Amino acid sequence: MVIGNQVAARRGELGISPGEFARRIGISRQALHAIETGQSTPSVKVALQIAGQLGSTAEELFGAKTDEPALDFAPEPGRSYRLAVGRVRDRLVARRMEAPGGRISGGQSDALMLDGSITHGRGSGRSIFLSGCDPSLGVLADWMSKMDPSNGYRWILSQNSVAKEEVQTGLTNFGLIHSDPSGTHDWLAEGGFRSVELCTWTISMVVGAGNPKRITSLGAANSGGYRLARRPDGSGAMSLLDAELTRLGTSLSTLSPTGLPEFPDHRSAAMAIKLGLADYGLVATSIALDEGLEVIESYEQKSLLIWADGSNDPVIVERIINELHSNLLSREVQALPGYAMAR
Repeated sequence: MVIGNQVAARRGELGISPGEFARRIGISRQALHAIETGQSTPSVKVALQIAGQLGSTAEELFGAKTDEPALDFAPEPGRSYRLAVGRVRDRLVARRMEAPGGRISGGQSDALMLDGSITHGRGSGRSIFLSGCDPSLGVLADWMSKMDPSNGYRWILSQNSVAKEEVQTGLTNFGLIHSDPSGTHDWLAEGGFRSVELCTWTISMVVGAGNPKRITSLGAANSGGYRLARRPDGSGAMSLLDAELTRLGTSLSTLSPTGLPEFPDHRSAAMAIKLGLADYGLVATSIALDEGLEVIESYEQKSLLIWADGSNDPVIVERIINELHSNLLSREVQALPGYAMAR
């Protein structure tokens, strides 16, 4: 049976045109046609989006076996990969440990992919994925791995919007999102999410050591044509920058082009400023100070740990929530400059 035929049949039952369905899941009509005719196998992210739109499951539509881990990437022929393997929403998910623009903490892999076949190591499938860019998430992952050694808690370095999307599509167990303390998150309850506040912290508009360009404020940086260490659209830093520029009566569209690539995380943005590749940027204060940068303005943020209903073992959720009240964990997080543990 051509697995894609089940997608086409279900879409037809719901009366959704190919063009409309492709738009909903964010792919081209040609890509949808290839999936529906069995010429192409969708990534796990797209498969879960298709299943969600059709009110079904990926297993029902694509015949995936629950004991075969879904991959979060398309393997290249002849290449080998180190994998972290965990269970999200009652299915195994295998994530590449050395991925472009990101990384997964916890040095030892759970499994290896060699010539397209996965060889599982001892304890494979016990990784707990925590996605986000906030350094406090790395502290939490290390702490939980120590407190709960039967599982491996992996920090997946990803930007704010990606972490949210990975929770929605079942690629991660937990995501960390951040916003200003007055922000509301009605979409959490409406979307079937749960959340708990992890910490408050500061993100700063920073410049190089000694402020070589004599930048005095975010407004001055924007109007002076200086080079921004730009983060990807949808990241917390860019969302904050957009809000601040709007408050100043301007917008992101007025930023001067720099020819620089987008920097995927706080650390790489800080390094670009430190090396003189960029003049300023919004970076977590803890990382900025660690790299010897000068803080011009700071903004308080809060970090929310989010997860989807039914996506995790309730015991794991309870363990994490209990540890968030640990004084020792609080000290670890508060050792990061500008951080305070939520209470």
